[in-house]
Amino acid sequence: MSGKLHVAFLWHMHQPHYEDPATGDFALPWVRLHGAAGYADMLDMALAFPQMKLGFNLVPSLMDQVDDILDRGKRDLCFRLTEIPARELTHQDREQIVRYFFMANRRTMIEPLPRYRKLDDQRAAAGKQGASLARQLSDADFLDLQTLFNLAWTGFSARREYPELRELIAKGRGFTEEDKRTVLDLHLRMMARTRDRYIAAAKGGLPEFTTSPYYHPILPLLADTDAAARCQPESPRPRRMRAPEEARWHLREAQRRFQEISGSPARGLWPSEGAVSPEVIPLAREAGFEWLATDENNIARSRIEGAFEPNRPWLCEADGREMTLIGRHHALSDAFGFQYHRTAGPSAIAHFMETLRRIPRGDTGDPALVAIILDGENPWEHYEGRGEPFLRELYQTLSSTPWIATTTISGFLREYPAKRRIRQLHSGSWVDSNFRIWIGGGEENTAWEALGAAHARLSEWSQEHGGERGELAWRRLRIAEGSDWFWWYGDKFDSGTDSIYDRLFRANLAEVYRLIGEEIPETLYRPIRQPGRLARVEPPFAAIAPDFSSPHDSYFSWHGAGKYLPGPGGAMAQPGLLRLILYGASDRDMYLRITLGEHANDGQMLRIRAAAGTSADILIALERGGDGEVRAVAPADGGVRAQALPYGVVRAAIPLSLLNLDGQRRVRLTVELMRDGLVIEQHPPDAPLEIDMESNLAPSRRWLV
Repeated sequence: MSGKLHVAFLWHMHQPHYEDPATGDFALPWVRLHGAAGYADMLDMALAFPQMKLGFNLVPSLMDQVDDILDRGKRDLCFRLTEIPARELTHQDREQIVRYFFMANRRTMIEPLPRYRKLDDQRAAAGKQGASLARQLSDADFLDLQTLFNLAWTGFSARREYPELRELIAKGRGFTEEDKRTVLDLHLRMMARTRDRYIAAAKGGLPEFTTSPYYHPILPLLADTDAAARCQPESPRPRRMRAPEEARWHLREAQRRFQEISGSPARGLWPSEGAVSPEVIPLAREAGFEWLATDENNIARSRIEGAFEPNRPWLCEADGREMTLIGRHHALSDAFGFQYHRTAGPSAIAHFMETLRRIPRGDTGDPALVAIILDGENPWEHYEGRGEPFLRELYQTLSSTPWIATTTISGFLREYPAKRRIRQLHSGSWVDSNFRIWIGGGEENTAWEALGAAHARLSEWSQEHGGERGELAWRRLRIAEGSDWFWWYGDKFDSGTDSIYDRLFRANLAEVYRLIGEEIPETLYRPIRQPGRLARVEPPFAAIAPDFSSPHDSYFSWHGAGKYLPGPGGAMAQPGLLRLILYGASDRDMYLRITLGEHANDGQMLRIRAAAGTSADILIALERGGDGEVRAVAPADGGVRAQALPYGVVRAAIPLSLLNLDGQRRVRLTVELMRDGLVIEQHPPDAPLEIDMESNLAPSRRWLV
């Protein structure tokens, strides 16, 4: 294996515990939906390439819910809504279906099903008022929607395994109640098949399986919320909570649960969100883990012996305990989750392989290990074909490349144990090497204080009481300790169901008080999550003609322009770089003013995709001149003009002649931000912006005062 670059994939499979204490069912459907898609697809693809050595990380909170569905008959809200015959749906049922049954990627899941696309178009036309669409749709419409939503959430493995699914996809519309029941039954059969295959693979030891803390808490913050002060000292902190015994429980019980499934303890640990601190090391070793993985930037920020060397294992000692740390390759791991789905498969794989080729391989006794670690279920709904073409080509390429050796992390460490040492481990997660996603904001800190109060009261109660009620109360508290509730607080991201995450978090804490006979605090009846900023689009209302001869824009230069303000991202989204787009047209040109702010950097590229009678892709490169200023460089032909202005603003004028309007009324517009040939952001992420050339060219009807 000398002279080869070692590459280890670890696919992280996780869901928070969605059980609603009030009903016993699951408030959100993601365990079942991913169970019929990504969880099955990823393992089946791995088993189709036995020469590929891969790792899977299974979180106990996910495994418990799979068992609840298959063995104890628990169901999620969307399953219950699907079960109801369409003609028997109440108005409230219909409103809920309209709200939840379009939770699918428009491009890859809705558009391939024409009837589903038409229903989604009706939803968009009805606006955000689900009640309006709920009244418009017929019983037949709702029956199709019930079926199509669940049909869209079947992966390539399920469709290959069950011809009934392929037949229903071909049917496309006019579904019967029996058709709908078939899809639900196949979801459950696929989940059972997948669970059996994971258990068999885990017991067989191939590929490698690892685990995470039981209910997926941020271990450093659970041990001590003041750990945040080390990596984000400027952030406000909640009232301090210290619960190292809770962190210990999540690790110990994760090992116990993992051993139930595999028959042996896990060697490796992916701490929730790659979050580490010195306090985590002895707790992980005490639980029997031999190594843990985090982000390479956390190791780079640690106090180490000698110079930092990426793609190498490290030894870390804390409180008399020592274990090995692996750093995930930050850029490549994030590329799989956030970038490659926006790029054609061959181009993305070529980028991946070229990046690997540039990494020094090390010598025979000290080879490099490139660890790719990310969510294993969430990315693939954004890829064409749910990721099958991409993954197949990726695994084929890696398997046939002579200078690549795929490996598991444990397998690599058996042959090449860590030599380098960390003196003082940095405290941080895979996101920006801090904990800002989960603590420091107003809503996040409010949630931590509510958790801390419940923990303190339950700890006090438990000194004199116990029994079944105590066990149930501790379980509810530990579910609330999970990271996902905190992820969706604040305006960083938007799941579309943030209020449900908030309600479940508070409901679990309220259940703690109820079980121990205490009065539920009034604060737990009030939402923590406040309505956040969503993407906002204001269409153009008048013709515009910015003066490109001036190095500055006035307010009047863009009066009449449309405005696009990006919103927070979803689960598989990074905080965006693009801040604002102004857009509009005259009778000759289309104009854009794109604000990147401090994120405008040399080497980036803007791709403006416009379509009317014909389509045009306009590439504008950002280059730094000898004076240090960033300049915008437009194509040499076509008459496109581009300028970079102060404060990270880029403006462009695109001749409408490039689009061959020829009677077309609407121009559709998308802006992509690229780096190294990869699309790192697309705005808007789904439907393009539109310019209505008739209303846009009308004189302004808004008075200026």
